[in-house]
Amino acid sequence: MKKVAARKAKLTKSVVDKIEPPAEGKFIVWDADLAGFGVFVTSLGVKSWIINYRTRDGRQRRLVLGRCDRLPADRARIEARAKLAEVDVGGDPAKERRETRARMRMSELLDTYINDEMPRRKRASTIKLHSGQIERYIRPLLGTMAVADVTREEVRNLHRRTTDTGGAIAGNRIVSLLSAIMSHAIELGCITDNPAFRFPRHSEQPRRRYLSLEEVQKAMADMDASPAQDSADAVRLLLYTGARVGEVLSMKWENIDFERGVWSKPAAATKQKRDHHVPLTEEALTLLKARRKATNGEWVFPARYSPTGHLTTIRVFWKQVCKRTGIPDCHIHDLRHTFASLAASQGVPLQVVGGLLGHSDHKTTNRYLHLYDDPLRAGAGAVAGVIRKKLPLAPC
Repeated sequence: MKKVAARKAKLTKSVVDKIEPPAEGKFIVWDADLAGFGVFVTSLGVKSWIINYRTRDGRQRRLVLGRCDRLPADRARIEARAKLAEVDVGGDPAKERRETRARMRMSELLDTYINDEMPRRKRASTIKLHSGQIERYIRPLLGTMAVADVTREEVRNLHRRTTDTGGAIAGNRIVSLLSAIMSHAIELGCITDNPAFRFPRHSEQPRRRYLSLEEVQKAMADMDASPAQDSADAVRLLLYTGARVGEVLSMKWENIDFERGVWSKPAAATKQKRDHHVPLTEEALTLLKARRKATNGEWVFPARYSPTGHLTTIRVFWKQVCKRTGIPDCHIHDLRHTFASLAASQGVPLQVVGGLLGHSDHKTTNRYLHLYDDPLRAGAGAVAGVIRKKLPLAPC
């Protein structure tokens, strides 16, 4: 077992809460009273109760009892005493746990992933989406199997069936979700290899539907005459900011700085899990000021009968706008692409477009590189012009 830097202290809730995580790596704080009982601390700030012990045949083991933010200190200490008592009479709790998990059924793993893993890592909207996908596609096919019995052949069958019922993109997404679930199974000690890792997917072409300026003007005129001005305002903000629809619909007044003209999107509300500060145009600020006067509460787009307290979808509204104006094949997310295309048409640098959209990876922004054909051609032409002046072309 790899050695980890360690120290000692009387482990209570207050003491554990005050432990600062290391800048890098990890360390253990051992309990001053109960030998073998400690807290494992990582650079990410994750703190877990553990016990270390040696079996009768001399093997050293480490068993994680639970995370400190979920298992109270007094219960962790009781559990540690019980497990260490098993060791004293020849038991091996870590080995027993591995053997139990090796027999885990997929249905139990799916429940663990939904109830324990997803809430720690994913947004509420993603949890709802993935939970639905698990119940619709994965559990019916794999739920009764043992986790250790899921092979590449089962993954291939799942991919094929999902593709047949939901399409190629759905097939790819379900395999990606299953890969994440099986990675969680590895963390739990159920398996050692992920059968869905790097499984061949269908080829995908990124969607490149952008509204023309004429189509944008048609949509704006139609929305001006619509009685559903809440939904219309949401669409207008999508066009003014390039934000994702979920970010706009869950916008809070506390995140709008009218003086500075900035919308501060908290990390919990963004796909990239980072705070993102969006400059608001005069048009966006005017719209928001009008809504501020007309609405009460914390939400910019409140909804009386919504479980979240705010609007959660405007897809039907946007579909009706497209139908009335004759705009073909345009999804609500295409408004984000439209924002990027209009910015590119005005010569806004690609890096700036990425900043406005909140991209954390420049590769994501590069999908809009083709929109810069004219500026790139002009740049290449300028270079060619310089060359011609310095190096006159030889006569044919």
